Amino acid sequence: MVGPAGAIEDVLYGGDGLDMLYGGEGRDSFIFESGSAFNNIDQIFNFNEFERDSIDLSDLLIGYTLILPINDFVQLTETGGNTIISVDVDGLTGGINYVDVASIQNTVGLNIDNFLTNKNIIV
Repeated sequence: MVGPAGAIEDVLYGGDGLDMLYGGEGRDSFIFESGSAFNNIDQIFNFNEFERDSIDLSDLLIGYTLILPINDFVQLTETGGNTIISVDVDGLTGGINYVDVASIQNTVGLNIDNFLTNKNIIV
């Protein structure tokens, strides 16, 4: 069942270990927390940017503000028909140290700037 326009239908947490997170109908929110996000690369299924699904990385980033380039903190790369989300928790501070946290399965062609503008990524 789809709720009111803009309402989040499903909230899924990437916990400790390798998780397989399946979005449903409507708007989904995939949340990653600092205590568990860096243990494995979680897999996200049924992500749909046009349903306003979102990936919440706000707990992972230190010192990010909207005036800083998002690419200094988050990168999207494509491999094998999937999109890998990598995070550098402190941006350029302390050097470049990206760590893979999630893989959006069967999805390519995503743009990090559009993700930020459309609130598909929460930072």
